[in-house]
Amino acid sequence: MTKWATELDDGQRVVEFVSRAFYTATSGRPGPVLVALPKDVLSECARLADAPACEPVETSPGEEELAVLDRLLTEAERPMFVLGGSRWTNEARTQIEEFADRAGSPVATSYRRGTLFDPLHPCYAGDLGLGPNPKLVAQVKAADLIVLVGGRLGEIPSQGYSLLDCPSPKIKLVHVYPGAEEFGRIYRPDLAIHASPTRFASSLKNLNVTSNPAWRASAMVAHANYIAWTEVATPQPGNVNLGEIMIWLRDHLPMDTILCNEPAIMRHGFTASIVFASSEPTLRRRLRRWGMACQLQSR
Repeated sequence: MTKWATELDDGQRVVEFVSRAFYTATSGRPGPVLVALPKDVLSECARLADAPACEPVETSPGEEELAVLDRLLTEAERPMFVLGGSRWTNEARTQIEEFADRAGSPVATSYRRGTLFDPLHPCYAGDLGLGPNPKLVAQVKAADLIVLVGGRLGEIPSQGYSLLDCPSPKIKLVHVYPGAEEFGRIYRPDLAIHASPTRFASSLKNLNVTSNPAWRASAMVAHANYIAWTEVATPQPGNVNLGEIMIWLRDHLPMDTILCNEPAIMRHGFTASIVFASSEPTLRRRLRRWGMACQLQSR
């Protein structure tokens, strides 16, 4: 449940423990740490200097890995990028979109990571979450190269581990992840790139990949399927169709509205609430197309 669990046994070491706790929590895949404070330590007095501010470690892809990625992309006929995880920035999102503009590759997002790519971008294929578009699932299965950036392809985005064969997928897999311990944990990648999404996104400009008409045509089909999937609510039994309600809200609410659903009851229906928050252009554009309530998360 935690990346590091420890107990502070000496009040004079509190700065050391806190510094390590922050580096552990923010490096690689971000996660919680636990520092237990015994009663005898809580009653101690200590005069200590503050530790320097923690700067998360950003790992970058190596030249050899980028060369292999360049070759795999050049050889690919039906690639698919899948974005997920955390440690993204607005700049990294923009760089991914610029690469998609240049190469024409279709891009999907992972579970609850729809904010990582503009849904109105012509290369956006949709999200691999709960109840995804069956045409998107079919396109991912038909891909000959999947570039997974920042995510892990857990149970939900992998659709119950049915998208790829485990542990060695028949589809070539490039896995970009900030924590090396994740590589091979479920799927054995053809190329593992130990890098944070921000550093990987910034390195895409160094690839020799150029516009590929076949990729772009595939992306256009994927995006058209995504738009069609979100424009019409899926028929449901009974008198209430929540999809129709969400489409009505999408078409009538102000553009800076965020629709949020409670994840604890996501599998059994949801309660939609309206939150007036950021007016960031990307979020405004996104709300024009979503045909269901989505939880927007920022890190």
